Amino acid sequence: MSSQPDAAIPQDYLSRTFYERFTKALPDEQHTCSVTDRLQITIPNPVAEDRELWISMDRDEVTVGIGQYHHRHFSFYNYGDAPTDEVMSTVIDESIEFIQALLSDQIIIRVFFDGERICGSSTGDDHVFTPSSSRTSCKDITWTGELRPQ
Repeated sequence: MSSQPDAAIPQDYLSRTFYERFTKALPDEQHTCSVTDRLQITIPNPVAEDRELWISMDRDEVTVGIGQYHHRHFSFYNYGDAPTDEVMSTVIDESIEFIQALLSDQIIIRVFFDGERICGSSTGDDHVFTPSSSRTSCKDITWTGELRPQ
């Protein structure tokens, strides 16, 4: 349930359409909305406060992140120069599919550390990272899974 009425959702195509599809795809997902210069949605993590899911709308993309560990951009420009309604619809669908997979622990995020500092992250088969020092280590994280040293 949202802590904000739907009427407060910005009425630009991206925000309005994303929010409509998001609440339809995940009707029971507890979330909060805030509006600054853009729509931002957060979903609290049931087991780890530092891994809340956040979603941010921008004029040309949807960004989905999990705490400070990882974020992914779903950009209109991956489909050409001028975003059409069809392209925006595709990007919205892709970002919601990613959110659903993340929330159902189907996505593993590999987080790279240089000492205690996060220095990179990746998902899926793209766990490629060039260490900047010999102190680089990594941990795998899922939405509800604990960090596991690698």
